[in-house]
Amino acid sequence: MIQKTCPRCGCAVPEWQPVHLRCALHRILRYWRYLVGATILLLCLCYLYASLSPLTGDLTPEATRTSAPMLMPASTSTAAPLATPTSLALTATDFIEPIRKQIFSDLVDALNRGIGGEEAYNEIAQGWGMSVDAVKVIEAEGIGKDWRPPTPSASAEISFIEPIRKQIYRELMETHGESGYDEVTGRWGASVDSIKAIVFEGTEKGWGLPTATPIPPTPTPTPPMPTPVPPTPIPTTPPTASIAFPQNGDAVGESVIVRGVISGLGSGQRAFLCVKSQAFGRLIYPQGEILPDLSGQWAVESIYHSIGYSYETFVVTTNNPDAAMMLADKHYRAYGMRSLPQDTIIISSVAVVTRE
Repeated sequence: MIQKTCPRCGCAVPEWQPVHLRCALHRILRYWRYLVGATILLLCLCYLYASLSPLTGDLTPEATRTSAPMLMPASTSTAAPLATPTSLALTATDFIEPIRKQIFSDLVDALNRGIGGEEAYNEIAQGWGMSVDAVKVIEAEGIGKDWRPPTPSASAEISFIEPIRKQIYRELMETHGESGYDEVTGRWGASVDSIKAIVFEGTEKGWGLPTATPIPPTPTPTPPMPTPVPPTPIPTTPPTASIAFPQNGDAVGESVIVRGVISGLGSGQRAFLCVKSQAFGRLIYPQGEILPDLSGQWAVESIYHSIGYSYETFVVTTNNPDAAMMLADKHYRAYGMRSLPQDTIIISSVAVVTRE
């Protein structure tokens, strides 16, 4: 059946076989060293590219700008944060607005904890891996745009029905605010975030302290209707007050005894000293009720918390019992209110002081 010969070696081969098998194998083995060399060179190039890509790719402006908004604050553990090289420090424009708001909120918290200005700037800068100048830029933007401090979200996980949430809120109010968080969380087995969400919900819905359940009266014969007594007329002229100390433009410490004079305080009218922050939400913090002596002089202790910020100090009056209850509530002294209660007016000049 042999009908032709191999063109390379002249050996007889079948018709279906184009070349002798031994010749084909010899040709393959002749070029094997080139194939192996090319494979090894390709592997070396791949390894070199993979080794150099972290050094060349991560330091480009595009990579830094893309990854900057995903940075998280540094850990609050006792380990010192890593120093950030000046050439790699992030600027305020490297963060989107929600992240800048979070940085502004962290700065406010640091100042409220009593940390000094420069120390607070350095803490936030190291925690977020940015420069101190960038922190100051974000602070100015937050004050200019009136960014409010974040309040606990009402959507936080709450595993209690509403009557139980009301009871938790009332217990926390009886412990005078945040100082009772540990006690309430330990008793109910809830997280601090859940308790803060309950406080937020209770404040928004106006949950007050529980009142005694009235006992149904025993049915008695209906007595004749008494003659209605006209209500006591409310004085048309509101009282007047003045603040003798501190004066407008003064620099004050954290705790100050505010003094002044009030006159014309009628029956059923109550007066309170209030402080309003000119930043961080512009909340109003009632400081206490004014109880003048026979000559009309009064004194109330006032708290100016954050160093370097300005506060408005003024006197208000109301003849509304509900408004007076809100102004005397310790909860609003600690957390503030967005506006004055109904039927409440300012009766003194406003003294703007700066916390030194």
